[in-house]
Amino acid sequence: MRKIFVFTLFICALSLASLDGFAQARRITKPPPSTAPADVRAASTLYEEASGYAARMFQEFQSKKLPFDPKLLEKTVREQKELAARYAAELVARSNLSGDDFYYTGLLYHLSANEERTLEFLKRFLDQDKQAAGERPQFARYIVTLRAAQMNRLEEAETALEHYLHFEPRKISEQVTMENALTGAYRKAKQMEKASAHAEEAFKSAKSLQATAKTTTADRLLYLSTIA
Repeated sequence: MRKIFVFTLFICALSLASLDGFAQARRITKPPPSTAPADVRAASTLYEEASGYAARMFQEFQSKKLPFDPKLLEKTVREQKELAARYAAELVARSNLSGDDFYYTGLLYHLSANEERTLEFLKRFLDQDKQAAGERPQFARYIVTLRAAQMNRLEEAETALEHYLHFEPRKISEQVTMENALTGAYRKAKQMEKASAHAEEAFKSAKSLQATAKTTTADRLLYLSTIA
């Protein structure tokens, strides 16, 4: 039971650290210099390795029965961002990027907290087929909405949200998060009418999610929609 509790602490702390990193995304993580041979693995493989880095490390810490350490958490999250930044740079250095390569490069930049490059590559991915539906285009639109709202590029955020709501699959949890992001951005810009409109949509979506999914996530999103 104690092992499970410690591991849970690591995962919860990682989630909080990720949220904090998203909120402070202007602190761009630069890839450390490397003299190693270029990695020729697929973009999807590089992303999966980078995105799963922290979880793998925490499993290793658990197997070694290490107590929870905030400094170790911070170090692990920093290493994950650096790994993502390095992999993104390696992909950009290739001359044959196409298709889903842009998607995974954008996600690597997102993971490394480089917001400008995140938008650049995810928009390149979406521009290949603006009518595309499916998990990847929808997740790309979700991230673009959040990043653009965070950067006060509100027209871009609105467009990405509009496209997200036009295609499938749609996740209510993602819609609530996007509406909340735009609510906060418009309040910061002192555009209260638009902020109120998005706040109302966030609350309605969160209420519908709570009615169908009795989970702590649904409760948290409903709470956040009331304070966004």
